[in-house]
Amino acid sequence: MSHGSNLGAHAVSPYRDEAGPVPARVLVVGGEKGERERLRFLLEEDAGAYELESCSTAAEALATARACVPDCLFVAVQLPDLSSAEFLKHLAAANPSRPLPPVIVFGADPRGSGENIRLGAQDSIDLATATREDLMRSVAHARERLASLELRQRLDLAERLATLGRLAAGVAHEINNPAAYALANLSQLRERTRLLRASLGGLTEARPEASLAEVESSLDEIEEMVVDSLEGVTRIATIVGELQQFARSRPHENAWTDLCEVARIAVRLTKNRIRHRCEVHTQLNPTRRFVADQGKLVQVAINLIDNACKAMTGAPGDAITVSTGVDGDVSWLSIEDNGHGVSEDLRSKIFEPFFTTDERRTGTGLGLTLSREYAQRHRGSLDFEPRASGGSRFVLRVPRDTGLSVPVSRVPRRSEVRAAASNRVLVVDDEPAVLRAYRRVLSPTYAVTLVNNGHEALQKIHHSDDFDAVICDINMPQLGGVDFYRQLELNHPELARRVVFCSGGVFGEETREFIESTRNPVWHKPLEPQALLDALASFLNLQRSA
Repeated sequence: MSHGSNLGAHAVSPYRDEAGPVPARVLVVGGEKGERERLRFLLEEDAGAYELESCSTAAEALATARACVPDCLFVAVQLPDLSSAEFLKHLAAANPSRPLPPVIVFGADPRGSGENIRLGAQDSIDLATATREDLMRSVAHARERLASLELRQRLDLAERLATLGRLAAGVAHEINNPAAYALANLSQLRERTRLLRASLGGLTEARPEASLAEVESSLDEIEEMVVDSLEGVTRIATIVGELQQFARSRPHENAWTDLCEVARIAVRLTKNRIRHRCEVHTQLNPTRRFVADQGKLVQVAINLIDNACKAMTGAPGDAITVSTGVDGDVSWLSIEDNGHGVSEDLRSKIFEPFFTTDERRTGTGLGLTLSREYAQRHRGSLDFEPRASGGSRFVLRVPRDTGLSVPVSRVPRRSEVRAAASNRVLVVDDEPAVLRAYRRVLSPTYAVTLVNNGHEALQKIHHSDDFDAVICDINMPQLGGVDFYRQLELNHPELARRVVFCSGGVFGEETREFIESTRNPVWHKPLEPQALLDALASFLNLQRSA
């Protein structure tokens, strides 16, 4: 950091709202007592501009930051309980739904400062030579950066919600079709079961062959209806799961994926919206796997498909081609159309914020801007390439090394997954049909207790808390999962660690922050029976090994 500035106090005056100046919240973490006192002395000369709080350890600072997110942090290169690099990782994980507050590293180790800046710190400073103006400028820049990050996050969410709105009609159609035949099949299944029971009751010695033939015919039809219904429900679960994954706006949702999977999800989510306007062809060649925020890349593909659709007139032959491939260590995804294209005088503007050629203004005008930014976050690129024969081609390129990482978690191998009939499992859910499904799947393997609300669950636990696992729905009308868990933490802390949350919906902000603050797993409905058994056995194995 340079130190040649001569800023006056007015240059970094605190932000203002309707009530007047808002002081900057500054958290100082670690460092020698003299360093912390020097920071306080230099910044508090400007009375009312800053609120300073000091923490000597990383653990204390993480607890303080969770309670009230600071505008910026001064973090020592060396901390007594964690390295500053580990502290930054924990700080990012503590509030994954919010931007990381800007961090300014101080200390005498330039290598340590450089490593922290690589991991997300904004700046470094030497307190031995820093002036009051240097500190004020660092805090002001940090606060401006935080405001910019929060604005960017809101713009991300606005574009995502706009895209979800455009997808809604097509997704509803995609869900209603399998739901229609699943319902019809299940209704017929109930009727066929009644007829089958009548046929079995009517078996006589006089016509056993005829009666058995009727039974076999009914069983064949029942099996066919069950297979079709399972396929329909699986389709619904897949579509809803993909839509939920896309709808999440949390950062740090990194996982292994590839551009073929990104393309498949985007095509599935958009096909009913665009199929009446043009044809969609796919040429998906294998691509390399990499770590990515898959939801962001799916949004890029959806934006490109949506833009290509808008370039169509609905004439015969209008088509979009979605293709993938590999060029060395770089995977690419191409969205190509034969529409009216982009005129040469507009090509330099298409990635600018709020620029659009859509006269109806159906979007936010940020689709291509954010799409290019999402590509760059993965060390990739998004480029426009005009087609000689007319139309447009956009190419998303992502390298094998995106610079992102996934949280390390040990998943037991299938050979390690085992269950014990002596394990007691408490299931808490307000849906009677869901409880019956749990009973059918789990009772052959476990001693299962079923209750339909949190109050009844607490009563059961009061008489005996000897449960090996508690599967608890999050959203319930009587004492929901969050409040139920908090009661367990107070009165049965050991059992609280054995809770698995289950949910079929998208969490509200408060519930999501609670889930992020616990280490308990969350299972998303629906779970196939074998997946449920494997997940529960894995959880119990981890509990035993802890």
